[in-house]
Amino acid sequence: MKKHVLVLVYSQTGQLKQMANNLAKPWLEQTDFEVDFYEYQPQNDYPFPWSSDAFFDAFPESRLGITCPMKAFEPPHQNYDLVVLAYQVWYLSPSIPVWSLLNDRAFKSFIQNKTVVTLLGVRNMWVQAHYQVQKQLRQSGAMHVGQIVMTDPAPNLVSVYTVILWLIGGKQGPNGIWPRSGVPEQRIAELPKLGGLIQEALIQNQFDALQSRIVENKGVDISFVLKTIEFNGYRIFGVWAKLIRKIGQAGDKRRLWAIHVFKYYLLVMIYIIAPIPSVLFWLIGKIFYFPLKAHLKSIQLLK
Repeated sequence: MKKHVLVLVYSQTGQLKQMANNLAKPWLEQTDFEVDFYEYQPQNDYPFPWSSDAFFDAFPESRLGITCPMKAFEPPHQNYDLVVLAYQVWYLSPSIPVWSLLNDRAFKSFIQNKTVVTLLGVRNMWVQAHYQVQKQLRQSGAMHVGQIVMTDPAPNLVSVYTVILWLIGGKQGPNGIWPRSGVPEQRIAELPKLGGLIQEALIQNQFDALQSRIVENKGVDISFVLKTIEFNGYRIFGVWAKLIRKIGQAGDKRRLWAIHVFKYYLLVMIYIIAPIPSVLFWLIGKIFYFPLKAHLKSIQLLK
């Protein structure tokens, strides 16, 4: 009996779409697999490359989980053995398009009782977004059985600059001394192997060990230092987002001055303030290596 898979993806740069295609390669080579690709999209799509103002103006709604109008969710079929949800992280939260999809009435009805694997291509911080997406899927009655997370391996201070070059300047790189932004090609090339693990679980209809096998095959990038910075940054972002929303809604020019203040605050925090606690978090990670390793493993295993 054929296995039917739906791959849902929204990708501005094309990287996440490439990742989804690579993950699905083993399934596409099998005659007993039928794979549908579906791009979920906002009614008014976000620009790429972004302007600086548009990029930072998306911050409050991203952090607060405020949805945008989406094109009607109309997948090719209603019955699938597996749904792959590929998404990005914006400002430590699920991107506005994926959050809007998760809260779409038609999607929530569709995803009920479906088996779901999530696929993330991110700069480096993703844990808070994962918690939100996982909670939303479970509240909609979906079974979240697996997750793959691939990140940019460049140091945090480097990847902040290179991702801005890419998203605002349209230059993925490498740019002079600056490395190429995004998930490395060699990591993306490893996705068919992880797709094979998903294929085996789907054929056997046994998903209990899937996430363990994904983690064993280095399918989830995670760092204690970055996770700790993210936890604190997420709370601070919440305060800023609420303040800016009090001034105006998305696109309201009256709030641009506050967006600019946030932008420069963020850059100061990243390049001047954050390196100090990063060293402290690194030392804590070394001192409490084994219990923290177990903690990170539980996140990787979706617990």
